[in-house]
Order: sequence, then C-alpha cells, then structure tokens
Amino acid sequence: MPTTVVENDWFREFKTALGTFIGVAEEAVKQSGGRLRLAINEADDSPRYEGGAENFLKLDEKRLGNDIEMYVFAVGNVEDWKKTLINFWEQNFLPIKDILPESYRVASERILSLSKSIFDENEFKLFSARFF
Repeated sequence: MPTTVVENDWFREFKTALGTFIGVAEEAVKQSGGRLRLAINEADDSPRYEGGAENFLKLDEKRLGNDIEMYVFAVGNVEDWKKTLINFWEQNFLPIKDILPESYRVASERILSLSKSIFDENEFKLFSARFF
C-alpha cells in the first residue's frame, strides 16, 4: 500500500531551505575546477563524523562545514535564518576564499542576495562588508 506524504508548513519550509543551501553549494562546485564537490551519504574521516552524514561539501576530499541538513534544521524563524546563513558561509566558503576565489565569489554573492531579504539595512551593511 503506497504511503501518502502530507506536506505541512514545516516540511515545505525544510524543502525550500534545503534547496536553497544545496543550490549555493552546487554553484560553488561548478566554479571549483573539480576541487570542491558535494558529497552525498558518504562516510567521512572528520573528527565530527558520527555516522549518518547526508550532504556536505568536500575540498580536495576534506570535509568543510556541517551536513547541509543540519543548517536547514537550524532555520526556524528570521533570527535563525540570519545565524544560519552566517554559519553556512563561515564554515563552508570563508575557508576557500584564497584557495578557490571564483567558488567563494559565486557562493558569497548568492548568500548576500539571500541575506537582503532577511537582514535589516544596517545588519546587511555589516554582513556584506565581511565578504569582499
């Protein structure tokens, strides 16, 4: 008997946020010349690995940041979005700024674009000043 999935607001928001974060990661991967990739359901030798990894970025086969799903679970309201966007950027893209500048640029531009609708004007100025 097929299972029926009922989409509630939380599930729709989860899918939207997941698509957003995966989209940013995929754009960075495209600009990396093969050095950056999106790992999916893959073991990892990071000290943070506890099994059950989902989607995460790897630079030269070394993990960056948390599972993308963990960032998505952290998003619950506007304040959470602000913190999560900052963490996602700092943990996944700031470390590649000098290594893969084009990947860093496209990811940062996407995150800045997203942040315009989340941060107020002053917060946006402070946040965007950190990028370039």
